[in-house]
Amino acid sequence: QGSPLPLLAACRARRDDPHAAWQTLEASFARGLWEEVERRRVRPLTADEQHRVIALTADLQRVRDQLVHLETLPEEQRDHDAVEALESRRAGLLTEAVELDAALSRRYDGSRPGALSIDRIAAALRPHSALVAWLDVSCGGPEPIERFGFILLPDGTARCVDLPGSGPAGTWTSDDQQLLDRFRAGLESVDAPVHSRGAGLVRIEPSDALARREEIDRDAARLRSLLIDPLRTILDGADVHDLVVVPSGPLAKIPLQALTDDFGLSYVPSGSLLASLRSRPRTRARGLLAVGAPELADDTPVDFRGAGLGPLPFGKREIESVATFLGIDERTVLIGQDATESRLLGLAQDGALSRYRYVHFATHAVIDEVDPMSSALLLTSTSAGDTLSTAGTGRPYDDGWLTAEEIRRGWRIDADLVTLSACRTGIGGGFGFISFADALLSAGARGLVLSRWKVDDRATALLMRRFYSNLGQRSLSPAAALRDAQHWLRGLDAKRVSELTAELTGGRARETSGTESPPFAHPYYWAAFVFVGG
Repeated sequence: QGSPLPLLAACRARRDDPHAAWQTLEASFARGLWEEVERRRVRPLTADEQHRVIALTADLQRVRDQLVHLETLPEEQRDHDAVEALESRRAGLLTEAVELDAALSRRYDGSRPGALSIDRIAAALRPHSALVAWLDVSCGGPEPIERFGFILLPDGTARCVDLPGSGPAGTWTSDDQQLLDRFRAGLESVDAPVHSRGAGLVRIEPSDALARREEIDRDAARLRSLLIDPLRTILDGADVHDLVVVPSGPLAKIPLQALTDDFGLSYVPSGSLLASLRSRPRTRARGLLAVGAPELADDTPVDFRGAGLGPLPFGKREIESVATFLGIDERTVLIGQDATESRLLGLAQDGALSRYRYVHFATHAVIDEVDPMSSALLLTSTSAGDTLSTAGTGRPYDDGWLTAEEIRRGWRIDADLVTLSACRTGIGGGFGFISFADALLSAGARGLVLSRWKVDDRATALLMRRFYSNLGQRSLSPAAALRDAQHWLRGLDAKRVSELTAELTGGRARETSGTESPPFAHPYYWAAFVFVGG
């Protein structure tokens, strides 16, 4: 935020210097996450350093949770001496964390890795694919004054395409911005009862459902004409079938599968990270770690997260189907009372997480858009109400929330795929992929499946069943497996949905009229999940 690099990239695009423009934009994309991933790859922490980081992170999380709890109490119940003591303790821990980070930086940083060259990134692209990104140029107002589309082809060809708006002389208008906002909101609203894997949901009345669906279709067509169609001449001329998307500009928060069926899609935070992920040696890990369907006690700490979270009736079935379809003998399945943070942190401290090729979570997620690394996955808590009892002991702290920061600092994995089958796990903050994507890619994951909005429990369980069947039985790539699963889910008729639901739950299929529309045709149900990685 505040970097001059995007503006410089736009200047170079205007000067018809697409290679330099792409290189500058890539430098903007690659800051932060790419640098951390490279540092960890070249110089991983020792076991002792890893234990120190995990223990310090746990202590900071304990103090933070206790402070939040005290500060949400009514004034007459608040223990101000305890708040003062905790504030002092937090200040000391933060000082310790700064000193530890500085020491590790002196030891490991050496030279800060810069963005890879565009030519090297292009060499990592597969035949019939392209890396694409979008760039907004604004002068501080709500509408951009310019938009560009960026294309990079496997042969090293770089192109920048000026994207005119709908206003006079191609200006971008308030109507254009409202179109983006309305379409994004339409994707996240739904016309039927939903049991979601997160807090809250936008609902519309059934009487308005058809009109809203037609509006979504019209808006999608207009957005395609503004943001994708101007790139088609280049993409079609290069026989591009698959797009690797850097979520950016006007499409930072809109998955492209909601706009077009014409391409296979995957997503990356930067081209440098894509090249790095594709250059890694194949994993030697063979196992599966599947976690979810946590037990929700009365004192589950949801209040300060701003969430009202209930049981996930399809979560347990989903995890069982993942294990079945992958057909992996070496597997660790943590469901219900076994799905605890202590178990996971124990695996992290023992270095056992690196045994798993696949990691799957089916649970609730709560996203903190102010502090993305505080975003958390809900697990079964074993430390209810006692957040300071293990402070300073180095033992895993189990409050029932696995935060992105705890993953980033404490996990070292060698997984081809990590799936977070929960609400909004692919967002956090204002741009692209933050929080869980940063944490898991930094920890060593090669690929992720994440969601861009709140997701329905049953639809998600069915989608994941098809996705893992595609992986395990059809040997599709994760991106292709997800694309097929999304097409399949949106086309299911009511009778087949009822039959599949009965298979998942062990119940009976309900009778259907045969004239009902496909229950999951709305993009809310099928378009939320994206594949991020190489």
